Amino acid sequence: MGTVGWGYREWVGEVYPPKTPVKDYLRTYARRYRSVELNATFYRIPQIEQAEAWAAATPEDFRFGPKVTQTLSHVKPLGGDARLIEEFVTSMRGFGSRLGTVFLQLPPDFSRRRESELRDFFDAVDGRLPLAVEFRHESFFRAGALVDPVRRFFEDRGVAVVMTDTAGRRDVLHADLCAKRAFVRFRGNEDEATDLARLRDWAAKVAGWFEQGLEELYFYVHQPNNVKAPPTLEKALELFGESTGLETWPRDRREAGRDEVRPQLSLF
Repeated sequence: MGTVGWGYREWVGEVYPPKTPVKDYLRTYARRYRSVELNATFYRIPQIEQAEAWAAATPEDFRFGPKVTQTLSHVKPLGGDARLIEEFVTSMRGFGSRLGTVFLQLPPDFSRRRESELRDFFDAVDGRLPLAVEFRHESFFRAGALVDPVRRFFEDRGVAVVMTDTAGRRDVLHADLCAKRAFVRFRGNEDEATDLARLRDWAAKVAGWFEQGLEELYFYVHQPNNVKAPPTLEKALELFGESTGLETWPRDRREAGRDEVRPQLSLF
C-alpha cells in the first residue's frame, strides 16, 4: 500500500523529518510505507541503472508499482513495437525483487475493438512481467462488472484488471479478481467523511478476498492534491491491518511506534 511518488517537498517536516534532503526522500518514504505507484516510468523508460538505484534505496519487502510507458500504451499500437517492449522489460528487471505489479493504463478511446492489440502486447511480454491493466473505455464494463469475455481472457492469463475507485466513473469500480493479486487505485475527495466510509468498505472487501485466497494486494491512494494523500493512506493502513490481521506497516514504523511519526497534514 502506498501513494503516488515520493518527491514532495511539502512532506518535509510533516511526513518526512525536518531537513530531509531530496536525495533521501525515497529512502525515508520506504521506511514509512511498503509500496509506491511509480508514474515516472509512464513519461520515460528509466535506464536499468536508475531502477537498480531506486531498488537499492528501499528495504527488501518494499515494492514498486511502475506504469507502462506512454509511448507503448498511448502513442503506438499496443504490442506493435517489439524493440520498445524489450527495452521496457529490460528496464523493469533493474527493480529485481522490489518489482511489484506493473500496470498498463489504456487511453480512454481504447475500446474492445482493439482487443487484438492486448493479445499482441501479452505475447510480446511473454509472462516476464507481473501485469495489471486499467481500462477506461465503457465497452469493457456492464452493470458494474467486466464483460464476460474480458474477464475470461484475463483469468486465462493470470493478469489482474485494475479497480479504479473514483467519483464520476462507477463502472470502472468492478470487483472481478482475475488473478491472485489485486490492484486498486483509490482516489479520495479530500473529504473526511466520504473517504473514511469508502476506506472502511474496502477494508471489509479486502479481508474477504484474503480469506478466499488472494495472495497480493496493491492499493494506491490518490487525492486531487496528492500532497494530502499520506493521512488517507495512514488511515487505510490502520483499517486494513485491523480487518485482515496482516501487518501493513514496514518494520521501521513498527519499531519506532506509529504515533511518533504520524503525518501532521490535515485530512483525518
